Amino acid sequence: MNINVGNSFLRIKLLTPANFGSAGGRATMDSPTQVDVYTHLPYIPDSSLKGVLKCAFEFTNSKKLDEIFGTPDINSEQDKILSSTHSSSGKLVVGNGELLAFPYLSENGERIWIFPMDNITKFIYLEKLNNIHYNFDQLLKRFYMRDNFILLITSNSNSTINIDFDFTLLNCDDIGTELKALCKCLKNWCENDIPNTDPWLIANRKAAERFWHRSLEDRTLTALNKQKSALGQSLRRIELVPEGSVFLSLVTWLDSTSLTFQFDSIQVGAWESLGLGFCKISNILNHSSTPNNQRCASSNIVQNISLNNHQLMIGCHKKILQLANDNSASDYRAKIWPILNNFGIRVHLEGFEAALAFEFAKAKLNSNSTPTAEIKAHRWFLVNILNIKSSELKDCWRHWFSDSINTLQKQQILLTWQWLKRYSEIILK
Repeated sequence: MNINVGNSFLRIKLLTPANFGSAGGRATMDSPTQVDVYTHLPYIPDSSLKGVLKCAFEFTNSKKLDEIFGTPDINSEQDKILSSTHSSSGKLVVGNGELLAFPYLSENGERIWIFPMDNITKFIYLEKLNNIHYNFDQLLKRFYMRDNFILLITSNSNSTINIDFDFTLLNCDDIGTELKALCKCLKNWCENDIPNTDPWLIANRKAAERFWHRSLEDRTLTALNKQKSALGQSLRRIELVPEGSVFLSLVTWLDSTSLTFQFDSIQVGAWESLGLGFCKISNILNHSSTPNNQRCASSNIVQNISLNNHQLMIGCHKKILQLANDNSASDYRAKIWPILNNFGIRVHLEGFEAALAFEFAKAKLNSNSTPTAEIKAHRWFLVNILNIKSSELKDCWRHWFSDSINTLQKQQILLTWQWLKRYSEIILK
């Protein structure tokens, strides 16, 4: 994923429901999601978004972290004395992830996509930073005239809307030019993340809030003891943003060449161990505002490698969950986290090949004696980080050291390590 020089939108699509935890609960909700005080709609805080981007970026380019993301603020006098550097802002500025669209299930079971007009207006004004100017004056005026106004955009003119509250359908026949321009703008922001075969509704503030409260998911969680029965006082209710929701974040890259990330997915929000908050991220390219010499510029920071990272991320999460629930792994499960952590340190200090060779040596693949817990842990590590079967482990080392390891293979292994390490820290540690 490339981030162009200057301002652009980062598109974030939820692959699973998410909870962007609020600072405080409510009387009937232990963990509500974060909402904007003005629109009362969910958003992804900029600090959370920048934090997960930094975490995903950290391993492959640790020397460039401070240059890209900046350094933490130094608050106490003791920290100022001990620190050899001053806090600084990075070249990458990340804004809040504002809600572009979310799915709503109508009374007849039809999925409808809701676009909040307040956020659309905000995105239109932010586009001016790229010298892209839209004229939606008449359309915007009509949306702010009264409550519960919605505008239907659908490929099927015979579609009927079944909504359980009163609303006014906006008539825009006399401003068709503005409407067509807005449709084109929304399709550019959404690309293929929202199917245009479903009805699209643009809703003003009151209507969007009512749609949102009907679309959010409440989930009840409980902790279990070793006998798999519920622990007392362990019930928790959490509020979830529905899967498929799309957010836009304005990002600014202050450099002369584009920035390339080696991943296309992140996990953001609370309750990560439950598989919540998986997101696909992509950059919205405004070709009309991007100079030709920057549009395809290669990054001087990261080598561009395209990987299907969200499948890899979810697969690693499943592997760690399976390990956590596997009774036969109880003797070596606690050793997995230190092995994952030490592998990264060795890669940094000694190089990838040396770190991998160390793991093969510790796995003792030619030994016929009963494996110890430590040997089992190293073998589990190799099977899962190389994505092979246990039966293939004994002879697979020949491939990794007799043949040259290409860059894509190495990057795939390092990304697998990164997600295994993160989920083992959350679930196992």
